[in-house]
Amino acid sequence: MYKLFIYPNLFGLFIPFSIYVHNSGEVGSEELIIPLGLIAVVNVATLMIVRFFCRNPHAFAIFASLLWVVFFQFKNLSILGAAYGIRTRYWGPFSGLILAFAAFRVFRLKKDTILSVSNIFFTTSLLMFIYPSILFMRAMADEVTLSLKSIDLITSANRGSKDSKKGYDGDIYFIILDGYGGNEVLTKYIQLNNTHFYKMLEKRGFEISHNSRSNYTATLFSLASTLNMSYLDPLVQVYGEDFRSVAPLKESIYNSKVFQILKDHKYQITMITSSSHLNPSRERGLIDQFITYVKKDQYLLSIYSQTFLPLIFGDAVFYEFDADGKPWVPQSIQWAFDQGLVFANNKRKDFVFMHILSPHEPYYFNEHGEIVERYKDERWNDYTGPFEAYRHAYGKNLLGLNKKIEAFLKQLQRRAPEMPIVILQADHGPPEILDHVLEREGIDEALFRTSILNAFRLPDHMKGHIQHGMTPVNTFRVILKGITGHDMELLENKSYKSSYKTPFKFRSLEGSRASAVTQNRPMRVT
Repeated sequence: MYKLFIYPNLFGLFIPFSIYVHNSGEVGSEELIIPLGLIAVVNVATLMIVRFFCRNPHAFAIFASLLWVVFFQFKNLSILGAAYGIRTRYWGPFSGLILAFAAFRVFRLKKDTILSVSNIFFTTSLLMFIYPSILFMRAMADEVTLSLKSIDLITSANRGSKDSKKGYDGDIYFIILDGYGGNEVLTKYIQLNNTHFYKMLEKRGFEISHNSRSNYTATLFSLASTLNMSYLDPLVQVYGEDFRSVAPLKESIYNSKVFQILKDHKYQITMITSSSHLNPSRERGLIDQFITYVKKDQYLLSIYSQTFLPLIFGDAVFYEFDADGKPWVPQSIQWAFDQGLVFANNKRKDFVFMHILSPHEPYYFNEHGEIVERYKDERWNDYTGPFEAYRHAYGKNLLGLNKKIEAFLKQLQRRAPEMPIVILQADHGPPEILDHVLEREGIDEALFRTSILNAFRLPDHMKGHIQHGMTPVNTFRVILKGITGHDMELLENKSYKSSYKTPFKFRSLEGSRASAVTQNRPMRVT
């Protein structure tokens, strides 16, 4: 009899549990409580309802299991239905009819048959949980490892000798433009001329590191490297290539060496983010103020997106809307820029770290920076469709973002008593395209994944040190020299790729496969 209470809950918990274990380090174990409670309550309610139609408890268990399969697998089932010509809007009623027919058949089964079917469901539910359970145990082991180990990414870095030049004690704006491709990739593959934007930056006193590449191809990896002025070798050495949690990356951002040095020089650290990418999963480390536009629980929203509920409630559950009914994603971009301006006339020393989720997908801007209806017909996450559609949507979004950046710089110059240091930098090249699409289109993977915008607005005494082709790992080795007076040697410029599935198994994007551990070798600069 105990089986009847186990496998309906296992079928119900499978998707929430799988999403949880595939996001280890991002989702706290306490977040499982809500879906667990809801599933248990719904199962009890289903039992009470089904008892009016059938006294056989096995029929209840089978029906409840089918209900959860349709509910939580609706998104996957609708994708499968679309392959056979069933549009998503019709899949809801269609799946309801299938469920009703299945219930009718279950309740009419003979006692011996329904017992056999019940045993099959029980066995299936246990088999389903083998793989996510293994991942869960690995995640728990990772949590133990994280609690026992800590690492300083730059312990071996040479701080160098002190320079006698004048230091800097003004504000610093470090603005990450997520997925903003460099001129190389924009010209060659997006077929977009971004010269006007570059000229605008130069007119405003920016030095541009042309032909710059990112060191890593995803946000957390790039930021962990940039803010620690180091490649991620020590993390690999401590946690190993098979470590699956990205929590060490976040921890190394919140407690980065750059933040430590700036705190020593009396800077207040503020992080402003227009997305959930950098939301702290535990403590926020050395960050004095964390400001995010995203208030909603991303884990529960991920579960919600798998169900048929978006067909009923639409995007209203996902997005906050303004008075005109516009979704929060583009609104959050303008919001982040507005928040950054708040610190322009403070009398204290501020380091303002702004993460702007643009020109990264979703694409809402036209070339004038106006919010337009999202390109709904294309599935941009892991996009595999026609490259021309991607080129169009990404290019328009980037040009629209340019307008936002120009307006922000104008406002910043008006508000700030003295124009602060401003770093405009991408964390990686254009996002969302799968490897086989790049191969199909004949696109150079290394260039597409790593070509980035990298521009610096510096005070006079710090100018002349920005090199063409300089990668973000060296950004603060240059900037901090003008603040601390210490001359830090630059590292060799390299680019690496991994995945969130195996975050510490790196592949070189220099044309040959590298070992997981690179070398933080200083590069002499003349």
